[in-house]
Amino acid sequence: MLKQNRKEALRLVATMLGRRFGVQVVFGNIKTAATTGKVIYLPNLATTGSEEDMILLYGLVAHEAAHCRFTEFKDSSKGNVLVRALDNVFEDIRIELALARIFPGAARMLFDAASGLAVRGILEAPQQDEEYQPADILCRALVMGLRSRHLRQHCLDEMAGQWRTLAEEVFGTDLVEDVFALADRSAAITSTDEASSLAWEVLRAPRDFC
Repeated sequence: MLKQNRKEALRLVATMLGRRFGVQVVFGNIKTAATTGKVIYLPNLATTGSEEDMILLYGLVAHEAAHCRFTEFKDSSKGNVLVRALDNVFEDIRIELALARIFPGAARMLFDAASGLAVRGILEAPQQDEEYQPADILCRALVMGLRSRHLRQHCLDEMAGQWRTLAEEVFGTDLVEDVFALADRSAAITSTDEASSLAWEVLRAPRDFC
């Protein structure tokens, strides 16, 4: 009974947090959080109803609510998978910074979510027995590096360094520095269109990442 009560409390708190951000929260059998712009869909993390689950759900709701508030839901990738992935990376940085400026405490929720995802292995360092595609290496290096630097999610610092080292081994130090110099602009962009434009700029760097 106690376990079930904790589950229900977890769902209730997530729902109340969603209302605070002005969105509807729905739980389902999905692997990751997602949003349509009006409804946030969350995975059934409440298998234990633990405090760690609750902290992670706070951050997931905050992140998806930021998309609902700040993202224009359109695809400017023209079918290019890497551009779409880079677009998502840059947009995530933009909207989390924007949310933190409006809602005090949001930065902490987002930090705790990143930490929880790292503990669960969803955000992870490069694995020695794993083969990664070059584009995947680039995107992971940017995800970790930009979150560490601009969102101050220092729980990712070590992994960010490892992914960047791997990216430099694959692409060379000069190119990776050029890409990060472009990607750092994600902390100053103000629209979804600008995130898309930045993704295309990175793609035009003098090297095929695919």
